Amino acid sequence: LDGLNTLLGHLIVTIDTRFLTELVEQLQVSDEGGLLLADNEGNILAAPKKMDLTGLGLVSDAAGRHLPHSITSHQHNPAAHLPQLLTLGEQPYYVGSKPLHENLIAHLLIPEHELLLLSSDISLLIGIVTGITILLAIPLMFYLLKKQILIPLRHINQAVHQLSDGDESIEVKPTSDDELGELSQSFNTMSQKLTHSNAKIRSLAFKDTLTGLPNRYLFGKTLERVMTECKQ
Repeated sequence: LDGLNTLLGHLIVTIDTRFLTELVEQLQVSDEGGLLLADNEGNILAAPKKMDLTGLGLVSDAAGRHLPHSITSHQHNPAAHLPQLLTLGEQPYYVGSKPLHENLIAHLLIPEHELLLLSSDISLLIGIVTGITILLAIPLMFYLLKKQILIPLRHINQAVHQLSDGDESIEVKPTSDDELGELSQSFNTMSQKLTHSNAKIRSLAFKDTLTGLPNRYLFGKTLERVMTECKQ
């Protein structure tokens, strides 16, 4: 068992990070900003080729270019990945930092004016989409208003006029289950009750209540009609 704890050798794995450097150099995040790779000391390891680093207030020495202290001072903060507004050189930048490895940190730098321009473009797009939505919604609202409210009310109004003119067989077909549908059902119920009431009134006026035969009033009306036809 003691032999199993004896150190026999070391395994060393090396990774070539040139692919990562080439990726960062070709990456274009914004017109003036970009993604930088640096170590814990702030030494820049990779930067986009199209990014102008002269205006960032970098510190240069014999070892190379270093990020300003305003960036490196908070790069290990757990909340450093949240964008912070920093003045680099003479221009404000939103800076976010994210540790990728023990000695490798990614820094994203975006100029403030680019974000403001982007936000204005987004606001304009939102305004256009909102305007188009309103323009499409207004005709749709009028169509639904006409179909769901105006047309059923017109049918009920026409039925009321026909009923007042003596047409007792009128009936309104409900088009929905809402209040207008209930109103149509109530009108149909009222029309049916009115028809039954009129039939009962005619029966009481023209027929004898005991025998059910035509009464004297109906006899007189019938005789008058027949005599008029005979004269013609």
